[in-house]
Amino acid sequence: MLSLLAFDSCYVNAKEAPRYHYILQARWNTPVNEVGPGYKPTLPTIGQLKSSGNLRLLEDKDIVKKIVEYESFIYGDYMGHYADVKDAAKQVYGLEDELCDYGDFLAKIDSNMRNVAGKLTVESSALYDMPILVKDAARLNTLANSFVNFKANNYGYTTALNNALKIATELLILIDNKYQIEKQE
Repeated sequence: MLSLLAFDSCYVNAKEAPRYHYILQARWNTPVNEVGPGYKPTLPTIGQLKSSGNLRLLEDKDIVKKIVEYESFIYGDYMGHYADVKDAAKQVYGLEDELCDYGDFLAKIDSNMRNVAGKLTVESSALYDMPILVKDAARLNTLANSFVNFKANNYGYTTALNNALKIATELLILIDNKYQIEKQE
């Protein structure tokens, strides 16, 4: 996952734009623009168990409770955090659209797209500076704050992802203890 320091650096870069000659620095901004929620679970097996009525056939009520807990968590808290990160990213991108010049960005995207067949990664992507066209302190503060919001939402998403993993692991342990499913190698 992206270093959280990049969000802090983007905040300072926008907040103190004159110090950076009104350039949103690529070394921080490019990685931030590449981050977003990476895992959007779907639960087709649980859905199939429920819609077919076969969930009721599970004898172990602790397993059933844990399945319901996992599904509720994913479709509730987790997906809420997932949406929050997407919204925070859109806010950053929208402010960049409004306040910055995308000339260098366009050139780097063209270069990156030519290299996409070579399995382009964020680390190998060409970085791009984004000149800030608006010098208004209030608008720059809004841009700076959007990076804090994005960082905070990434923290919430990461916490939710860890909680989902914990619940899923507990469920797998319950299933393994009950049914001694052999590991396929």
